[in-house]
Amino acid sequence: MTEKMSGHPKRVHRILDQAPDRLQQITAQARTLQKAEQHLQSVLPARLQSQWSLAALNQQQLVVVTTSAAWGTLLRGHQRNLLNAAEALIGQKPQSFKLRIVAPSAQQTKGSAPQMSDATIDYLETAANGMADPRLQEALSKLAAHGRRFREEN
Repeated sequence: MTEKMSGHPKRVHRILDQAPDRLQQITAQARTLQKAEQHLQSVLPARLQSQWSLAALNQQQLVVVTTSAAWGTLLRGHQRNLLNAAEALIGQKPQSFKLRIVAPSAQQTKGSAPQMSDATIDYLETAANGMADPRLQEALSKLAAHGRRFREEN
């Protein structure tokens, strides 16, 4: 289901330049992995189903990615079920089960930062005007301007 990976990622344009139909191959591979992941998740208890992703599945290995060691420990307890389900998908049980723990991506949502009050914005502007250091003055002014824009947008 996946090709053997080299030790480092390739730039997208290099992958696409290799063959005109490479994007279609990547899309088909992603769909195949997604369907396999759905099948593998169905053999696990409900609380584990959304806690991991399938990274690779072939005759050599089943690679699962999760965001914490705690979920990883629980998934390891079900590795036999996952390997058996993988065998049903690809016709041969993968030789190994690999679990990778990756930190969740930090995505700041709009509005997640506390909103500045008008008094805070005024204080920042006053402080900026009184600064002798031009870089600090600029930084405080930018922060105040950002606070104003944010308040005006919301």
